[in-house]
Amino acid sequence: IRLADTVTRIQLEGLRPDMQAMLNVDQTNIKGIIITVKSLDEKYDFYSRYFAPWWGNPEDHVTGAAHTVLVPYWSRQLRKKIMNAYQCSLRGGDLTVTMVEEGEGHEGKGGVVLKGKAFILVHGKIMI
Repeated sequence: IRLADTVTRIQLEGLRPDMQAMLNVDQTNIKGIIITVKSLDEKYDFYSRYFAPWWGNPEDHVTGAAHTVLVPYWSRQLRKKIMNAYQCSLRGGDLTVTMVEEGEGHEGKGGVVLKGKAFILVHGKIMI
């Protein structure tokens, strides 16, 4: 969902979706809901939030999968290949994102490159 270009980062951060109402919706074809808005400042190109209460994650902190959808969209809208994005969750996260066209990148397949700082949530060993 793209909000109007007049919506600010503060307004996006202030959204409080009703998670129970979301859970009551048939989620057969829903993996999550992405809300995005064009940035009004010079540091970022766009902002986003990602909600997926159906999967036990009311709001994801920084969502790589959502950005694989957002990057091609914003690349077309802004006519830019390299952009700075911010996911406005409580923890939040900065990303530098790049749209790689077909014929470029790994094996010429194109795609999306995401760069940012990672946060390890789980660390362990698997014994086989």
